Amino acid sequence: MGGPFLTSKSDPKIVLIPHSVFSVNGKLQGTIQAFDSEGRYLTECHSNNWSSPKEREKAAEVFAEWTKQPIQDCRVAMNSAMEAARKAEREQHDIDENTPRPAPPVHDRPVIFPIGKALRNTVEQCWDAMKAANRPDPRFFNRNGQIAELRQNDRESAPYSFALTKDGLRGHLDRQIDFMKRTQSEGETPILPPPWISADMLEYAVPPLPSLYGVRTSPYMALDGSIVTRSGYDENSGYYLHLGDMKMPEVALDPPADDIAEAIDLISGELMFDFEFEGPADECHAIAALMNPVIRPLINGPTPFFMFEAPGPGTGKTYLAEAITAVSAAGNGFMTNAPFGDDEWRKLLITALKNSPAVIVFDNISVKLNSSTFSLVLTAAEPWKTRDLGGTKELTLSVNTTWIGTGNNPEMSEEITRRTVRSRQDTGVEDPSARTEYRHPDLLRWAKTNRPRLLWSVFTLTRAWMAAGRPPGDVTMGSYDQWAKTVGGILANAGYTHFLGNRSDLYRDSARERNDTTAFVHRWWEIHGSEPVPVSTLIEMCTRGNLLLEARAGKTGHAALVRISRLLSQSRGQIFDGIRVVSGPPDRFTKNNTWKLEKMES
Repeated sequence: MGGPFLTSKSDPKIVLIPHSVFSVNGKLQGTIQAFDSEGRYLTECHSNNWSSPKEREKAAEVFAEWTKQPIQDCRVAMNSAMEAARKAEREQHDIDENTPRPAPPVHDRPVIFPIGKALRNTVEQCWDAMKAANRPDPRFFNRNGQIAELRQNDRESAPYSFALTKDGLRGHLDRQIDFMKRTQSEGETPILPPPWISADMLEYAVPPLPSLYGVRTSPYMALDGSIVTRSGYDENSGYYLHLGDMKMPEVALDPPADDIAEAIDLISGELMFDFEFEGPADECHAIAALMNPVIRPLINGPTPFFMFEAPGPGTGKTYLAEAITAVSAAGNGFMTNAPFGDDEWRKLLITALKNSPAVIVFDNISVKLNSSTFSLVLTAAEPWKTRDLGGTKELTLSVNTTWIGTGNNPEMSEEITRRTVRSRQDTGVEDPSARTEYRHPDLLRWAKTNRPRLLWSVFTLTRAWMAAGRPPGDVTMGSYDQWAKTVGGILANAGYTHFLGNRSDLYRDSARERNDTTAFVHRWWEIHGSEPVPVSTLIEMCTRGNLLLEARAGKTGHAALVRISRLLSQSRGQIFDGIRVVSGPPDRFTKNNTWKLEKMES
């Protein structure tokens, strides 16, 4: 800017040049550099206020010392350099004043100026813009307290909810809002959304967006008896429905007898015909699993675990689960293997429930089902609260899925057995897979083709139950009373009278651990009656009688003592075939704990 400015007219000549000198609030700031007559750099001085005489004098002394020039010559050169800097600043200001400013941009989206504004006000404007962009067909939702977006892998696939991250939300805000800043020289210019805005929005306890309870791909029954068949978000139920081009026949409010007979024939005479159910209760429970996903909003509470089992492979357990999923949850099912260990159960359940599938199938269960986490989720009347994967943040997940398992004579803990409804198949032949006589050789294809009529059948039976006054089922099931009354009532009204009729068989066949304990208690009563006995005596009895083999697991000595003591503690107060296990008084000599039995009154 200006120059060169010589320190003297005699040799050697020294040059002072203002470098990056500019005016800020009326004060000249920047750097003055010194060069020799051949252009070699010597030194420089910087100041935030060259307008100050003290600053100029200090710089003149520095230049005089470095260049060996008279200080008076340096002062004159400094003043000349400053005057040139001021003149150039004025000329640039005149150019800026006379240059036409660009017209303010025309916006087709909301405009927000976040710089210099309170964060709460900016965030409120962002919420307003996001809600406006969310109408009339919502895309962003409040999913269990998180901001979620509906996504699709392709146009034909079912949508799924995806929790937005800070960067993901920031990108959506940039596409919905024009974030701008104002400057004196450039006017309004676009900027990126400040990251603290999306971070604050994600921390909202209750995001002000529509609440999403789940995504469904089949029509479903609302609590008032209406059938939701319109694709899109339904505010009353909280579900987002994706039907594609499927059209279901109209369902009568009070179905006539012919409609009910046709519905029963389509379900039992067609869809379920080729499955060799062990008894009528097993067919009832398969039909209940078919109905469960589409009448789920009618049930205010949890629903049980449907176990499709058989003596061996090739019977049709998985095929039945696939057929039910194809009808009631097309494209919205989740099939996987049962994990081993409670920690793995927790990881799998979190992963599955984040997308809220209509049906979750644990196929070919080969390990013992024994998970406290799965037991908790199966009876969760409220959303399940747990810790998110890979962190400490609390996660809230809605549990509104239908649970199905398949296995060959599966073994379950007593806690899982209590939460299970069984549908067992038995062909009575050595190789079930060798069968060739089927009404529908390609059942899955038939089920998908006739899916509208099969769903019509389910809704027809449900509407007939409603028209009859919603009579509750006469069989109850602990923790699932609401489900048993609703589903049991629908089935009974349609003529299926064996609902929950195989519960005792399920306990006998599946709860092997309890069966072992029952045999142990009977033997204990036969030998010791109601007398208090120490654990060591009971271990000797087990060893001689080959009792509690699984609980002892081949352990002897102290290890066996610990295992049997734990089993007795878990069984305290329980009744096994009319005999209760209770703790006894300490041993009179050793002071060790004792246990005894009490015969219950019939």
